[in-house]
Amino acid sequence: MKNMTLGGARKPVITITDADLRENGGQYTLMGGAALNVNYVELADLDRKLEGGPATAIYPVTEEQIAAGRFKLMAGPMLPVCEMTTRGVESHVAIPVLLGGGGGAAWDPSQPTGGGASPEHWYRADGPLWQDAGVTPAVLDAAVVGRWEDLTANADHVNQATAGFRPTLRLNVLNGHPVIRFDGVDDFLRGAFTNGGALAQPITMLAVAQLDAGAVNDGVNHVILDDNDTPSTFKNYSRGAGIPDDWAIYFGAGAALTGSASNSNWNIWTTLANGAASRFWHNGIAECAAGNAGGAGLSGITLGSKGHPAGEYWEGDIAEIIIYDSDLSDADKNQVGNYLAARYGLVYADIV
Repeated sequence: MKNMTLGGARKPVITITDADLRENGGQYTLMGGAALNVNYVELADLDRKLEGGPATAIYPVTEEQIAAGRFKLMAGPMLPVCEMTTRGVESHVAIPVLLGGGGGAAWDPSQPTGGGASPEHWYRADGPLWQDAGVTPAVLDAAVVGRWEDLTANADHVNQATAGFRPTLRLNVLNGHPVIRFDGVDDFLRGAFTNGGALAQPITMLAVAQLDAGAVNDGVNHVILDDNDTPSTFKNYSRGAGIPDDWAIYFGAGAALTGSASNSNWNIWTTLANGAASRFWHNGIAECAAGNAGGAGLSGITLGSKGHPAGEYWEGDIAEIIIYDSDLSDADKNQVGNYLAARYGLVYADIV
């Protein structure tokens, strides 16, 4: 690591050669942070092969852009950068990389967190989605969703066999991304964790969801997520407790842990189910102190309703659900929370 003056500002620069990338498997530590995976750069066409994904074009970065410390990669968000140069080409090429190996635009849950956690289940509204049990893709705006696929290797998808109970896909709703819209009447999706197996506490769940304005303070429970076969044992919901209604979690015993008044904002939910240490946050802000909401785990999930039999339907949108089978560290919770905030253009304050 060395310092280099660019445009009057001193910026940390690391020089990585073509041979370095091959010999070190693409791992480097930048800015004194954790090891950062730097994917191999093909010098001939300046394409970077993403981990397990398609090649993504890399554009040269000017000294002025580096001096400013930010660079826009294609149509994505602004990323902090350092200069990574390669030898043996006509001119040095600066490659944008995320400093420190943290969350944000260069990381998503397909990769382990800094603490090594990978999700057991992950549902994102850009699919794959199907109008039925896996025959007809759901890709157009207002298409019904009969299956929402689990993006993890467990492939425990959530389904709705009854056509009239299927939610709908709505495109370009949240920062250019799609959502799954539930009507608050009878829409829900459900699936058992057949491949991944039942989860016992501790469980960490993150979700991005919005309650429709018409459902705020209506005195009715509206459930984002619950267990698949037992009602009201893993509820994350708006509790119809009067005016105002409030946010709450309940895991099958004792009293619900309640938070602030329900609203129609987009919220990043972080829920920890962990016995007497259970609690939840919205956008990184604590909704309640640690307490005991019950000890139930998850044998599967119901989205948009309480568990079997269905009811207490969610009226609003869900963009993403991520479930880990552990109590993530605050650093890992923040890594996932910041990924969600960056993806959906939301505000997130680190949990401390």
